[in-house]
Amino acid sequence: MKRFVLFAALLSIVSAKVMADNFPFLTFEQTNGTLTTIASTGVTITFNNGNLVATQDGKTTTIALADLNKMYFAETSAVRNLEVDNDSQCHVYSVDGRKIGTFKSITEAQATLKQGIYIVKENGRTYKMTTK
Repeated sequence: MKRFVLFAALLSIVSAKVMADNFPFLTFEQTNGTLTTIASTGVTITFNNGNLVATQDGKTTTIALADLNKMYFAETSAVRNLEVDNDSQCHVYSVDGRKIGTFKSITEAQATLKQGIYIVKENGRTYKMTTK
């Protein structure tokens, strides 16, 4: 029985390594919908005082375990969290390029839009945004 458990543990470690090699990004989804994506190569994950701590190339990402909804490997970096100016006008487009509208702020846009992924142009920057 012990051999079987050790074999199963070894197999899961090897399969996790294979998954990480096939998927270059690791995404953490928090309960509030925030997505944090990091490259999966060279990342070290530890748990400390109720937090998940992901360290890569000297950068540390800390997420409270109580706030962690799920984490998964991905082929693309998906939507990244960006610092946005909540007081500036923004133009919102659907992912197929149709203009949805112009809003006074990103906060107003998020409150108005249905759940989904959108392209936002604001202050000369373009980025993706999700609403939940």
